[in-house]
Amino acid sequence: MLAAWWFAVIGQPLSPLPLPELPDQPLAVAVAAARMSALPTCFSLVCGDAEWSNRSFLSFGRADKPGPQPLPGQPVYGLHLNAPASSRDWMDSYAKDWRVGARYGVAAIRRPNTEVKMIFGTGYRLQPWVDDGVGVTGPVARASLDFNQRFGERARWSQQVQLESGRNNTTFVRNAISFDVEIRPQVTLKSGVETRRAATGGDATIDTEGSVKLQYAF
Repeated sequence: MLAAWWFAVIGQPLSPLPLPELPDQPLAVAVAAARMSALPTCFSLVCGDAEWSNRSFLSFGRADKPGPQPLPGQPVYGLHLNAPASSRDWMDSYAKDWRVGARYGVAAIRRPNTEVKMIFGTGYRLQPWVDDGVGVTGPVARASLDFNQRFGERARWSQQVQLESGRNNTTFVRNAISFDVEIRPQVTLKSGVETRRAATGGDATIDTEGSVKLQYAF
């Protein structure tokens, strides 16, 4: 009587889990399979500040096929979630012979074929005109916009707009556009247009340059 009562008590935790139909497997394997099937699916976050991406790395493998080995007779399906390791925004300071300052950048769009990056900053210009800047020394404010777009596997559009503003109502704007087409694996056709605009008060000068060249990679 005591033995029957003891087996009835210890058998309670297993009673809510129905045993799977595995006629050729031992009882211990069947119990383990039932417990594993009741576990919920859990995903973990790798990086706290990045977009998620979906990628299936395994589809319905079984014990007789390559890949992770499931319990006997049980199919396995895997879904891998990952996030880029780099942060979406950043901040740094710099010191050069012609300018010192600090800046803040953010990757507004970060996709395999499209990238948009914006940078804002302030500084102090030590030399005029150098590094696409205004023609006076003193405190300056800077901003830039980088845009990259891929069209298929062979074409790429790039554009960079830079702006700097200084004392005496001076501004400098640089707009550079390039379009590259891969003709062959080692041959690329590169074309571009670059415009610079320097303004002081109400006077402004504009410079425009264009280029087309064929690049061969050895």
